[in-house]
Amino acid sequence: MKRPWHNSPLSQPSFVGLRQAAERYATAQYAYAQSRRTKIQQNPARLRTQKRAAANAARELRVKTKSAQLFSVDAIHRFVYFGASMSELLGFHTCKQDNGEDYVLANAPFPSRYSDKHPERDPFLGEGRYLWYNDLNQAHWWGECRLKCPYYVLEIGVPYSEGDFYDLCEPDNQQLFGTVVRKLEEFGHLAIDEPIGKILEFIRILARDDPNWNIKLFTVVRGEERKHGGRYPRNFRRVSPGRSFFELAPVFVLCVYEEYDLALLRKRMVGNNISR
Repeated sequence: MKRPWHNSPLSQPSFVGLRQAAERYATAQYAYAQSRRTKIQQNPARLRTQKRAAANAARELRVKTKSAQLFSVDAIHRFVYFGASMSELLGFHTCKQDNGEDYVLANAPFPSRYSDKHPERDPFLGEGRYLWYNDLNQAHWWGECRLKCPYYVLEIGVPYSEGDFYDLCEPDNQQLFGTVVRKLEEFGHLAIDEPIGKILEFIRILARDDPNWNIKLFTVVRGEERKHGGRYPRNFRRVSPGRSFFELAPVFVLCVYEEYDLALLRKRMVGNNISR
């Protein structure tokens, strides 16, 4: 993997040892992650060896990071694993306190599925693991007004590399998405007024199973929740005497799909129904 160290403090001579440790950590972590995605996971001994190598490299990096007093291990990991263009999306996940804090930290975010018994609860962006994008207030609102029981709120960082993230909040992407949907409807691949979640799942099926479409399989998508009512109190401002308005508190949602490597998520508990 190419590591673009330029324009980074890690490029300075005094950080050569730290940089080398970060390289070893990134290589070991990458090998372990790739093995978990492939059939190598059928070889438990090799998988354990790679996991142990990643853990040893992490310990070495932690020691050198502490001596440098500049970087967190997570920050260096994200930089060297994905490169300088690597970004991270921040979201909040609200869930019941069933099975306790340790279990929730290990298994959250929990998936949202389609249910024949509750079609009104169909996942907004398709089946996946949902986060409130950078909105702690919305996460607490969901716990108080929808779960209505003891709940936890987790802050979750979602690292992604180029091509993994599809942003339906970006105007150019919205226009392109609309064009694709209309074309699929014209070709008879989609029913008219098909829900967005179903459309995204169909596009992902084409990306995964039909190379002729030349579509990149995205594993994370962001969309704006525009359901009227039933959400954290909105804040609208009229733009003109007419019906135009501007929303000062829009609600954005992240959906992490099943192909995403959950081992990359950065998680920590940040609240519950009592701390609210």
